[in-house]
Amino acid sequence: MTDADEPEDPRHQKDLTDVRASMRAEFRAERRSTEAEAIHDMWTRRTLSDAVAEAMRRGDRVAIHLHPGHNVEGVIVDAGRDYAVVETPRQRLAVRVAAATRDAVVDPYEGPQLLIEVRERIPAGGAEASKPSSTFRAVLQRYEFEQQLDERRWAEVGTTRRIDPLTARLLALAADHLYVRDRDDVELFIPTSAITYITWADAGT
Repeated sequence: MTDADEPEDPRHQKDLTDVRASMRAEFRAERRSTEAEAIHDMWTRRTLSDAVAEAMRRGDRVAIHLHPGHNVEGVIVDAGRDYAVVETPRQRLAVRVAAATRDAVVDPYEGPQLLIEVRERIPAGGAEASKPSSTFRAVLQRYEFEQQLDERRWAEVGTTRRIDPLTARLLALAADHLYVRDRDDVELFIPTSAITYITWADAGT
C-alpha cells in the first residue's frame, strides 16, 4: 500500500478544520475592527450640524436643552448650515446649533451652549433639508420680513442671557444684532450670537 492509498489521519483533518475556523474567526474580527474604526472615524469628523441632519433624515424625536428648565422636544423637520427647525405639538422653532461666519463657514466652537438628546431613534422616514446651505441669519431675515408684512405679530426669541424667552416685535435685523420692542414697549438690542431660537408666539402668549 502506497502513501497515497493510506487513509487520512483524522487528527490531521481536525487540525485543518481548526485552522480554517481560526482563520474565519480572525477575518471576522478584523472586519469588525475595520468597520468599528470606520464608524469611529466618521464620528470624529462629524459636526453638530451633521448630527442634526442625520437625525432629521431618520425622523428621530429629539429634545434640545437650551438651558436649565427650558427644553424643546419634537422632530427636526428642516435644517440649514447652522440651525435646525424643530416641530413640537405647539409650534415650530428655528434653533441655532452652530455659528456661521461671514463666509458661511460653520464654526462649531462659537455656537450657543445647548445639548441635543435623541429621545427616540427612528430607522427611516424623516425629511430632507429644503435649503441645506441656508444660515440662521437668513432665517432671522425671513422673520423680519414677515414681521413687516404683519406688524401685529409677536415673535418669541430665546437668548443665552435670559431664562425666559423674550416676546417682542422685530424692528430690524442689523449687522450683528436684532433690534426689537417688547410688550412693555421697551427696546432691546440682542446680539445675533446670543440668540438660541426664534418662533412666532402663539395667541396665548
